[in-house]
Amino acid sequence: MLITKDGISRNIDEKDFYEYKRKGYVAVQDGGTDTPPIPAKEKPISKMSTAELEAKAVELSVDISDCKNNAERIERLIAVQDGGE
Repeated sequence: MLITKDGISRNIDEKDFYEYKRKGYVAVQDGGTDTPPIPAKEKPISKMSTAELEAKAVELSVDISDCKNNAERIERLIAVQDGGE
């Protein structure tokens, strides 16, 4: 979060904003920075938990109900994602 006071700007964690607000700092509106946001990296399918694999299956419209374990779920999702099934 970008804040400013008397021409001084700081990047802080949002959780610390109240402390700086008491010192007279104000939040700078989004778009006020000249650096683009960093896109979040998606976790590789091979590293996902069961819940994450199930969510990915819904996202990709893949039926994994007959998969017995995560290894089978991963195999199915990778095959579909790579253009297989």
